[in-house]
Amino acid sequence: MSKKLREMIRENQKLNNINLRMFAVASKTVSFEQEENNKSTKKQNKMNNKKNFKSSIVMALSAGKETTEGGSFKMYTGITPVGCKYVNPTKEQLTQMLGREWTKEQVYIKTDDKGVQQVNLMFPLTVDTTVNGEKVNFTVFQNITLKNAPRYTSNGDKFQVVDKWGNFSWVTEEQFTNHVTPLSSNGKKLKIDASSWRKAWQGEENLMKFLKPRLNIDDAFEYKNNEWSLKANTAGCECRLDNIANYFKGDVSEIQGGLNMMPENKVKAFVYVDEYEGKQRQAIAREYVNLASNKYNDLEKEIENINNNKGTNFTLCELKEYKVESTQFAPSGTQMPETNNPFETANSPWN
Repeated sequence: MSKKLREMIRENQKLNNINLRMFAVASKTVSFEQEENNKSTKKQNKMNNKKNFKSSIVMALSAGKETTEGGSFKMYTGITPVGCKYVNPTKEQLTQMLGREWTKEQVYIKTDDKGVQQVNLMFPLTVDTTVNGEKVNFTVFQNITLKNAPRYTSNGDKFQVVDKWGNFSWVTEEQFTNHVTPLSSNGKKLKIDASSWRKAWQGEENLMKFLKPRLNIDDAFEYKNNEWSLKANTAGCECRLDNIANYFKGDVSEIQGGLNMMPENKVKAFVYVDEYEGKQRQAIAREYVNLASNKYNDLEKEIENINNNKGTNFTLCELKEYKVESTQFAPSGTQMPETNNPFETANSPWN
Protein backbone atom coordinates (compact mmCIF):
# COMPACT_ATOMS: atom_id res chain seq x y z
CA MET A 1 0.00 0.00 0.00
CA SER A 2 1.39 3.48 -0.91
CA LYS A 3 2.02 6.24 1.64
CA LYS A 4 -0.53 8.50 0.02
CA LEU A 5 -3.23 5.87 0.16
CA ARG A 6 -2.58 5.19 3.87
CA GLU A 7 -2.89 8.92 4.64
CA MET A 8 -6.23 9.11 2.77
CA ILE A 9 -7.62 6.18 4.79
CA ARG A 10 -6.59 7.76 8.10
CA GLU A 11 -8.16 11.08 7.11
CA ASN A 12 -11.38 9.35 6.23
CA GLN A 13 -11.41 7.53 9.57
CA LYS A 14 -10.97 10.85 11.46
CA LEU A 15 -13.81 12.44 9.56
CA ASN A 16 -16.12 9.56 10.51
CA ASN A 17 -15.03 9.57 14.20
CA ILE A 18 -13.69 6.02 14.12
CA ASN A 19 -11.55 5.25 17.17
CA LEU A 20 -8.88 2.90 16.00
CA ARG A 21 -8.01 1.76 19.52
CA MET A 22 -11.65 1.04 20.39
CA PHE A 23 -12.03 -0.88 17.16
CA ALA A 24 -9.01 -2.97 17.99
CA VAL A 25 -10.21 -3.67 21.56
CA ALA A 26 -13.72 -4.47 20.31
CA SER A 27 -12.28 -6.86 17.78
CA LYS A 28 -10.24 -8.61 20.47
CA THR A 29 -13.29 -8.77 22.77
CA VAL A 30 -15.42 -10.37 20.09
CA SER A 31 -12.66 -12.80 19.27
CA PHE A 32 -12.25 -13.66 22.98
CA GLU A 33 -15.99 -14.22 23.43
CA GLN A 34 -16.12 -16.38 20.34
CA GLU A 35 -13.14 -18.34 21.61
CA GLU A 36 -14.75 -18.78 25.05
CA ASN A 37 -18.00 -19.82 23.42
CA ASN A 38 -16.11 -22.29 21.29
CA LYS A 39 -14.28 -23.63 24.36
CA SER A 40 -17.58 -23.96 26.22
CA THR A 41 -19.16 -25.74 23.27
CA LYS A 42 -16.20 -28.12 22.95
CA LYS A 43 -16.30 -28.80 26.70
CA GLN A 44 -20.03 -29.53 26.58
CA ASN A 45 -19.60 -31.78 23.56
CA LYS A 46 -16.79 -33.59 25.34
CA MET A 47 -18.99 -34.12 28.40
CA ASN A 48 -21.83 -35.33 26.20
CA ASN A 49 -19.48 -37.68 24.44
CA LYS A 50 -18.33 -39.06 27.78
CA LYS A 51 -21.93 -39.58 28.78
CA ASN A 52 -22.70 -41.28 25.50
CA PHE A 53 -19.58 -43.43 25.82
CA LYS A 54 -20.51 -44.50 29.31
CA SER A 55 -24.00 -45.34 28.11
CA SER A 56 -22.64 -47.50 25.32
CA ILE A 57 -20.52 -49.47 27.80
CA VAL A 58 -23.49 -50.09 30.03
CA MET A 59 -25.52 -51.26 27.04
CA ALA A 60 -22.72 -53.57 25.93
CA LEU A 61 -22.42 -55.10 29.38
CA SER A 62 -26.14 -55.50 29.79
CA ALA A 63 -26.21 -57.45 26.52
CA GLY A 64 -23.84 -60.10 27.89
CA LYS A 65 -24.72 -63.74 28.55
CA GLU A 66 -24.34 -65.95 31.55
CA THR A 67 -21.07 -67.90 31.56
CA THR A 68 -21.48 -71.60 30.79
CA GLU A 69 -19.06 -74.54 30.57
CA GLY A 70 -19.83 -75.80 27.08
CA GLY A 71 -21.60 -75.39 23.73
CA SER A 72 -25.33 -75.75 23.37
CA PHE A 73 -25.33 -78.14 20.40
CA LYS A 74 -25.89 -81.83 21.03
CA MET A 75 -23.62 -84.63 19.90
CA TYR A 76 -24.36 -88.34 19.62
CA THR A 77 -22.78 -91.76 19.78
CA GLY A 78 -24.01 -95.24 18.84
CA ILE A 79 -25.43 -97.30 15.97
CA THR A 80 -27.61 -95.45 13.46
CA PRO A 81 -28.70 -95.75 9.79
CA VAL A 82 -26.74 -93.42 7.49
CA GLY A 83 -27.29 -92.47 3.88
CA CYS A 84 -24.92 -91.21 1.19
CA LYS A 85 -25.59 -89.71 -2.24
CA TYR A 86 -22.32 -88.00 -3.17
CA VAL A 87 -18.61 -88.51 -3.42
CA ASN A 88 -16.32 -85.46 -3.53
CA PRO A 89 -19.20 -82.96 -3.66
CA THR A 90 -18.75 -79.49 -5.08
CA LYS A 91 -18.90 -76.36 -2.95
CA GLU A 92 -22.44 -75.73 -4.22
CA GLN A 93 -23.57 -79.27 -3.33
CA LEU A 94 -22.13 -78.94 0.18
CA THR A 95 -23.92 -75.61 0.64
CA GLN A 96 -27.22 -77.20 -0.39
CA MET A 97 -26.74 -80.27 1.85
CA LEU A 98 -25.67 -78.41 4.98
CA GLY A 99 -28.10 -75.49 4.66
CA ARG A 100 -25.28 -72.96 5.09
CA GLU A 101 -22.70 -71.49 2.77
CA TRP A 102 -19.63 -73.67 2.31
CA THR A 103 -16.84 -71.23 1.47
CA LYS A 104 -13.85 -73.57 1.40
CA GLU A 105 -12.66 -74.75 -2.01
CA GLN A 106 -12.23 -78.53 -1.96
CA VAL A 107 -8.92 -79.94 -3.16
CA TYR A 108 -9.18 -83.70 -3.57
CA ILE A 109 -5.95 -84.56 -5.39
CA LYS A 110 -2.61 -84.09 -3.63
CA THR A 111 0.91 -85.51 -3.42
CA ASP A 112 2.29 -86.93 -0.17
CA ASP A 113 5.72 -86.14 1.32
CA LYS A 114 7.23 -89.07 -0.62
CA GLY A 115 5.97 -87.77 -3.96
CA VAL A 116 3.19 -90.35 -4.29
CA GLN A 117 0.00 -89.03 -5.83
CA GLN A 118 -3.14 -89.48 -3.74
CA VAL A 119 -6.83 -88.72 -3.99
CA ASN A 120 -9.04 -87.98 -1.02
CA LEU A 121 -12.55 -89.39 -1.34
CA MET A 122 -14.99 -87.45 0.83
CA PHE A 123 -18.43 -88.93 1.49
CA PRO A 124 -21.04 -86.78 3.31
CA LEU A 125 -23.13 -89.20 5.39
CA THR A 126 -26.55 -88.08 6.60
CA VAL A 127 -28.14 -89.14 9.88
CA ASP A 128 -31.90 -88.67 9.98
CA THR A 129 -33.56 -90.43 12.92
CA THR A 130 -35.06 -89.89 16.36
CA VAL A 131 -33.58 -90.24 19.85
CA ASN A 132 -36.01 -90.39 22.76
CA GLY A 133 -38.73 -88.96 20.54
CA GLU A 134 -36.56 -86.02 19.46
CA LYS A 135 -35.71 -85.47 15.79
CA VAL A 136 -32.00 -85.88 15.11
CA ASN A 137 -30.50 -84.72 11.81
CA PHE A 138 -26.83 -84.07 11.07
CA THR A 139 -24.08 -84.74 8.52
CA VAL A 140 -20.82 -86.52 9.27
CA PHE A 141 -17.97 -86.93 6.78
CA GLN A 142 -16.13 -90.13 5.93
CA ASN A 143 -12.76 -89.50 4.28
CA ILE A 144 -10.92 -92.30 2.51
CA THR A 145 -7.50 -91.74 0.96
CA LEU A 146 -6.30 -93.74 -2.04
CA LYS A 147 -2.65 -93.70 -3.08
CA ASN A 148 -1.36 -94.33 -6.57
CA ALA A 149 0.71 -97.33 -5.44
CA PRO A 150 0.20 -100.99 -4.43
CA ARG A 151 -0.05 -101.85 -0.74
CA TYR A 152 2.89 -103.82 0.67
CA THR A 153 3.63 -105.21 4.12
CA SER A 154 6.22 -103.35 6.20
CA ASN A 155 9.01 -105.78 5.22
CA GLY A 156 7.88 -105.83 1.58
CA ASP A 157 7.59 -109.62 1.24
CA LYS A 158 3.83 -109.55 0.56
CA PHE A 159 1.35 -107.24 -1.11
CA GLN A 160 -2.42 -106.96 -1.03
CA VAL A 161 -4.71 -108.35 -3.72
CA VAL A 162 -8.43 -108.03 -4.43
CA ASP A 163 -10.66 -110.41 -6.38
CA LYS A 164 -13.67 -109.48 -8.51
CA TRP A 165 -16.00 -110.20 -5.60
CA GLY A 166 -14.44 -107.50 -3.44
CA ASN A 167 -12.38 -109.76 -1.14
CA PHE A 168 -8.83 -108.86 -0.05
CA SER A 169 -5.82 -110.91 1.01
CA TRP A 170 -2.01 -110.79 1.29
CA VAL A 171 0.14 -112.87 -1.06
CA THR A 172 3.75 -113.34 -2.08
CA GLU A 173 4.93 -112.63 -5.61
CA GLU A 174 5.08 -116.40 -6.27
CA GLN A 175 1.54 -117.00 -5.02
CA PHE A 176 0.28 -114.10 -7.11
CA THR A 177 1.95 -115.25 -10.32
CA ASN A 178 0.84 -118.87 -9.92
CA HIS A 179 -2.65 -118.01 -8.57
CA VAL A 180 -2.12 -120.01 -5.38
CA THR A 181 -4.76 -119.31 -2.73
CA PRO A 182 -3.07 -118.34 0.56
CA LEU A 183 -3.85 -120.33 3.69
CA SER A 184 -4.91 -119.28 7.17
CA SER A 185 -2.87 -120.08 10.30
CA ASN A 186 -4.82 -123.36 10.68
CA GLY A 187 -4.13 -124.40 7.08
CA LYS A 188 -7.52 -123.46 5.58
CA LYS A 189 -7.91 -121.59 2.29
CA LEU A 190 -8.70 -117.92 2.78
CA LYS A 191 -11.76 -116.18 1.36
CA ILE A 192 -10.24 -115.04 -1.95
CA ASP A 193 -10.65 -116.04 -5.60
CA ALA A 194 -7.13 -116.55 -6.95
CA SER A 195 -8.35 -116.79 -10.55
CA SER A 196 -9.64 -113.21 -10.63
CA TRP A 197 -7.39 -111.24 -8.29
CA ARG A 198 -5.21 -108.22 -9.05
CA LYS A 199 -2.94 -105.99 -6.97
CA ALA A 200 -4.86 -103.64 -4.69
CA TRP A 201 -4.25 -99.91 -4.37
CA GLN A 202 -3.36 -98.39 -1.03
CA GLY A 203 -6.67 -97.50 0.64
CA GLU A 204 -8.82 -99.62 -1.68
CA GLU A 205 -9.86 -102.04 1.08
CA ASN A 206 -11.31 -99.16 3.15
CA LEU A 207 -13.20 -97.95 0.09
CA MET A 208 -14.68 -101.40 -0.51
CA LYS A 209 -15.74 -101.71 3.15
CA PHE A 210 -17.65 -98.50 2.58
CA LEU A 211 -19.27 -99.33 -0.77
CA LYS A 212 -20.11 -103.04 -0.63
CA PRO A 213 -22.71 -102.99 2.20
CA ARG A 214 -24.13 -99.71 0.87
CA LEU A 215 -24.85 -101.25 -2.51
CA ASN A 216 -26.23 -104.35 -0.75
CA ILE A 217 -24.18 -106.75 -2.86
CA ASP A 218 -24.39 -110.42 -1.89
CA ASP A 219 -21.31 -112.34 -0.82
CA ALA A 220 -19.99 -114.68 -3.52
CA PHE A 221 -18.57 -117.07 -0.91
CA GLU A 222 -20.18 -119.38 1.60
CA TYR A 223 -18.68 -121.19 4.57
CA LYS A 224 -19.23 -124.94 4.20
CA ASN A 225 -17.41 -127.90 5.70
CA ASN A 226 -15.14 -125.59 7.71
CA GLU A 227 -13.84 -123.72 4.67
CA TRP A 228 -14.70 -120.90 2.27
CA SER A 229 -15.83 -121.76 -1.25
CA LEU A 230 -17.55 -119.96 -4.12
CA LYS A 231 -21.31 -120.36 -4.31
CA ALA A 232 -22.87 -122.28 -7.16
CA ASN A 233 -24.75 -119.13 -8.20
CA THR A 234 -22.68 -115.95 -8.03
CA ALA A 235 -24.92 -113.76 -10.18
CA GLY A 236 -25.01 -110.19 -8.91
CA CYS A 237 -22.08 -110.74 -6.54
CA GLU A 238 -19.34 -108.93 -8.48
CA CYS A 239 -18.02 -105.95 -6.58
CA ARG A 240 -14.75 -104.44 -7.74
CA LEU A 241 -13.71 -101.02 -8.96
CA ASP A 242 -11.71 -101.19 -12.19
CA ASN A 243 -11.20 -97.50 -13.07
CA ILE A 244 -9.25 -96.39 -10.01
CA ALA A 245 -6.45 -94.97 -12.17
CA ASN A 246 -8.95 -92.30 -13.31
CA TYR A 247 -9.55 -91.15 -9.71
CA PHE A 248 -6.07 -89.62 -9.63
CA LYS A 249 -7.11 -87.47 -12.60
CA GLY A 250 -10.19 -86.19 -10.77
CA ASP A 251 -12.67 -88.57 -12.42
CA VAL A 252 -14.63 -90.40 -9.68
CA SER A 253 -17.68 -91.05 -11.86
CA GLU A 254 -17.32 -94.81 -11.30
CA ILE A 255 -18.06 -94.38 -7.59
CA GLN A 256 -20.75 -91.75 -8.18
CA GLY A 257 -22.42 -94.10 -10.66
CA GLY A 258 -22.53 -96.81 -7.98
CA LEU A 259 -24.13 -94.43 -5.46
CA ASN A 260 -26.65 -93.29 -8.08
CA MET A 261 -27.84 -96.88 -8.57
CA MET A 262 -29.08 -97.03 -4.97
CA PRO A 263 -29.43 -93.39 -3.82
CA GLU A 264 -31.83 -94.18 -0.96
CA ASN A 265 -29.87 -97.16 0.39
CA LYS A 266 -28.71 -96.90 3.99
CA VAL A 267 -26.38 -98.92 6.18
CA LYS A 268 -25.85 -99.17 9.90
CA ALA A 269 -22.85 -97.23 11.15
CA PHE A 270 -21.28 -96.28 14.46
CA VAL A 271 -20.91 -92.56 15.12
CA TYR A 272 -18.88 -91.18 17.99
CA VAL A 273 -17.27 -87.94 19.17
CA ASP A 274 -13.73 -87.12 18.14
CA GLU A 275 -11.46 -84.14 18.75
CA TYR A 276 -9.96 -82.16 15.89
CA GLU A 277 -7.84 -79.00 16.27
CA GLY A 278 -8.98 -78.63 19.86
CA LYS A 279 -12.68 -78.92 19.08
CA GLN A 280 -15.12 -81.80 19.36
CA ARG A 281 -16.83 -83.09 16.23
CA GLN A 282 -18.96 -86.01 15.08
CA ALA A 283 -16.92 -88.86 13.61
CA ILE A 284 -17.80 -92.25 12.14
CA ALA A 285 -16.16 -95.70 12.26
CA ARG A 286 -14.83 -97.28 9.06
CA GLU A 287 -16.80 -100.53 9.42
CA TYR A 288 -20.40 -100.66 8.15
CA VAL A 289 -23.18 -103.22 8.55
CA ASN A 290 -25.99 -104.05 6.17
CA LEU A 291 -29.38 -102.91 7.50
CA ALA A 292 -30.66 -106.48 7.50
CA SER A 293 -27.61 -107.87 9.33
CA ASN A 294 -26.94 -108.23 13.03
CA LYS A 295 -23.30 -109.28 12.68
CA TYR A 296 -21.26 -106.63 14.48
CA ASN A 297 -17.97 -108.50 15.03
CA ASP A 298 -15.90 -106.33 12.68
CA LEU A 299 -17.57 -103.15 13.95
CA GLU A 300 -16.86 -104.07 17.57
CA LYS A 301 -13.18 -104.60 16.69
CA GLU A 302 -13.13 -101.19 15.03
CA ILE A 303 -14.63 -99.55 18.13
CA GLU A 304 -11.97 -101.27 20.22
CA ASN A 305 -9.29 -99.84 17.91
CA ILE A 306 -10.79 -96.36 18.28
CA ASN A 307 -10.72 -96.65 22.06
CA ASN A 308 -7.13 -97.91 22.08
CA ASN A 309 -5.89 -95.17 19.75
CA LYS A 310 -7.77 -92.26 21.28
CA GLY A 311 -8.01 -93.25 24.93
CA THR A 312 -11.82 -93.28 24.82
CA ASN A 313 -14.42 -95.71 26.15
CA PHE A 314 -17.13 -96.00 23.48
CA THR A 315 -19.31 -99.11 23.36
CA LEU A 316 -21.65 -100.59 20.78
CA CYS A 317 -25.13 -99.24 21.60
CA GLU A 318 -28.20 -97.64 20.09
CA LEU A 319 -27.80 -93.99 19.13
CA LYS A 320 -27.91 -91.76 22.19
CA GLU A 321 -26.91 -88.26 23.22
CA TYR A 322 -23.24 -87.95 24.10
CA LYS A 323 -22.70 -86.45 27.53
CA VAL A 324 -19.52 -85.69 29.42
CA GLU A 325 -19.35 -85.64 33.20
CA SER A 326 -18.54 -82.20 34.65
CA THR A 327 -14.87 -81.59 35.28
CA GLN A 328 -13.66 -82.00 38.86
CA PHE A 329 -11.19 -79.19 39.52
CA ALA A 330 -10.21 -80.55 42.97
CA PRO A 331 -10.21 -84.01 44.50
CA SER A 332 -13.41 -84.94 46.32
CA GLY A 333 -13.44 -83.75 49.96
CA THR A 334 -10.26 -81.71 49.51
CA GLN A 335 -10.35 -78.04 50.48
CA MET A 336 -7.75 -75.61 49.21
CA PRO A 337 -5.71 -74.12 52.09
CA GLU A 338 -6.31 -70.50 53.00
CA THR A 339 -3.71 -67.83 52.49
CA ASN A 340 -3.47 -64.38 54.08
CA ASN A 341 -2.10 -62.67 51.00
CA PRO A 342 -4.61 -62.94 48.14
CA PHE A 343 -1.73 -62.80 45.67
CA GLU A 344 0.31 -65.42 47.48
CA THR A 345 0.39 -68.87 45.91
CA ALA A 346 -1.26 -71.42 48.18
CA ASN A 347 0.29 -74.81 48.78
CA SER A 348 -1.14 -77.40 46.42
CA PRO A 349 -3.07 -80.23 48.13
CA TRP A 350 -1.74 -82.61 45.44
CA ASN A 351 1.94 -82.04 46.37
